[in-house]
Amino acid sequence: MRVLMVTREHPPYSWAGMSMVCQALEKFLPENGVELTIIAPSAKVAGADDYIKSGVKTIYAPIFGNSFLTKIPSFSYFASRLVAGMQKDYDVIYSHATPLFCKLERPLVVHFHGTRLGEYSACLQAKKYAEACCNLAYVFFDRNLLQKADGVIVLTEAMRQQIAALNVPGRNTVVIPNGVNTDFFCPIETERNFEREKEKRILYVGRLDARKGLETLIRAVSQVQNKVNAKLIIAGGGREATRLMNLAAKLGVPVDFKGKVPHSNLPRLYNEADIFVLPSLYEGFPLVLLEAIACGTPTISSTACPDVGVPQFAPANSDELAELLLTTLTCPERLTTLSQRCLDISRQYRWQEIVAHITRFLREV
Repeated sequence: MRVLMVTREHPPYSWAGMSMVCQALEKFLPENGVELTIIAPSAKVAGADDYIKSGVKTIYAPIFGNSFLTKIPSFSYFASRLVAGMQKDYDVIYSHATPLFCKLERPLVVHFHGTRLGEYSACLQAKKYAEACCNLAYVFFDRNLLQKADGVIVLTEAMRQQIAALNVPGRNTVVIPNGVNTDFFCPIETERNFEREKEKRILYVGRLDARKGLETLIRAVSQVQNKVNAKLIIAGGGREATRLMNLAAKLGVPVDFKGKVPHSNLPRLYNEADIFVLPSLYEGFPLVLLEAIACGTPTISSTACPDVGVPQFAPANSDELAELLLTTLTCPERLTTLSQRCLDISRQYRWQEIVAHITRFLREV
């Protein structure tokens, strides 16, 4: 089967979540008998960096700006021109949330990593009204994809409902979650030390964005810091950094803002943490959640994240999060049990099995 995959995020242009998913697909789709070609973004002239690696050909198309407002339409325009001229040589067009404006002569499978409706709702919760309006205006791109799609992949049942709300009937939709490389993200030590007296390290990894709920996390830590010896570690960059630093200083919360951490350093960061917290207001299927549990790091998340079997709390509810942190961090036995549960859960999300599922769906379409 010959597949032409289109993605607006791909290393080295971007190392975001969608990029890492596409990197896993680039590795494992060929192992499932797929002859893969990728159309990916580049800030340079189209075709300047085209190359073949491990049998997978990557063709670059221009992309402009740093916001989805410019990235989506610019990359979609140039990618569509490439697809129009190349599609006859492929069995399936496989788009990662990239609208295609050309006439399609081959089946189209669309892989949603999030939805504009979901982002819109999260922006409203975060009181980012201008961003909410921008996301709402771009809902028509999601609808454009659905109208052309022969098959749709979503990450969660919640995303399936968001897609259904666009009222585009008759699409074959399947839920396939993201995966994790359990050879790379894994425990470093045979046993973790959760002894009661030592300083507990509370970890967050991801963008510093209002929709990630970091204000909730900082406020929750401020409520427990007099009852448990804890330090908050925040790894990631973003426009909310200064505001979050000021909030932490105002509340007297000890926070180590590490900035962006190289991907190669993440396994050790997860392994050094006593608990990983993902307090998001909206998520698709966050890779950091899977990375943390694969390292055996005790993990908790908001209910805006998919329910993978770890303790959860209501989004934006710092009181509920504080109570969950307190009851977990003060009990070494609970931390040990949760660590083992996370390892057991992670085995369900190995990329090999996830990509095999995706391959079967591509063949069905």
